[in-house]
Amino acid sequence: SGFNINGCRSIAPVNVSFIQAPTASLNGGGTICPGDSKTLTITFTGIAPFNFTYTDGINSITTNGINSNIYQFTVAPIVTTTYTVTAFGDASCSDFSNNFSEIVAVVTIVPSVRYPTVTASPNIPIQLGIRNFGPGHTYMWSPPDGLNNTTINNPVFNYDKQTEFLITITTDKGCTLVDTLLVRVAAQAPIINAGIYVPKAWSPNGDGHNDRLFPMTTNLLELKYFKIFNRWGQMVFETNILGYGWDGIFNGKPQVLDTYIWRAEAVGLDGRYYKSSGSSVLLR
Repeated sequence: SGFNINGCRSIAPVNVSFIQAPTASLNGGGTICPGDSKTLTITFTGIAPFNFTYTDGINSITTNGINSNIYQFTVAPIVTTTYTVTAFGDASCSDFSNNFSEIVAVVTIVPSVRYPTVTASPNIPIQLGIRNFGPGHTYMWSPPDGLNNTTINNPVFNYDKQTEFLITITTDKGCTLVDTLLVRVAAQAPIINAGIYVPKAWSPNGDGHNDRLFPMTTNLLELKYFKIFNRWGQMVFETNILGYGWDGIFNGKPQVLDTYIWRAEAVGLDGRYYKSSGSSVLLR
């Protein structure tokens, strides 16, 4: 009611309109792996532009001027965190009374490790082994060189080159870690070829060349004996000294041109016994 210019009371209807309060909701929480991020979505009803404020328990962040009913923002917590919307509003009203939250849980995983170095022999199978995380986990070895299987935690290595493996382990939660294992391949021992070699002829004439008959040896540790016999089976020379030989003299007399039989036995650097025999011609 009211009064007109003449002082009379006047009653007339008045139309009053109410603006609907804005609403908002937050979604997108869940589980992430360390180092990953998560996208949260806030949905508004009301008249744009919208605004909202949220907190992660430490910081408070306000975003204004949102012209869409749906707004997304990315979070990357390093520990499990609760994100709470503490206020929101549209072009007409604000709401400070309704708080709502989403939790982003960060999975705890064990750290990557470097295993003790494994020493293998060239081309000799050896089983490798890393920690076993149980069902739901997968393994991938790289490079695949020398492995019989690259998707298990204990493959067999059979190779002749040193290799460093990176093992990518994916957990049952979808998180990954990378372990390291070095396989060192031991140097292969050289093949020892031992032998006894005696010339087919010698000429004990005192000229300083080929004057003695003795075994030429390779990779021998010890000469057990070197014996020389004439055609009648009589032993005319014997020694166990490497590099020492017969000068063609027996009982103080130079022996005649003839074919002489020799026999030898020695021990090689590989510990094996070697025996050999043959004949040589004495030349004058």
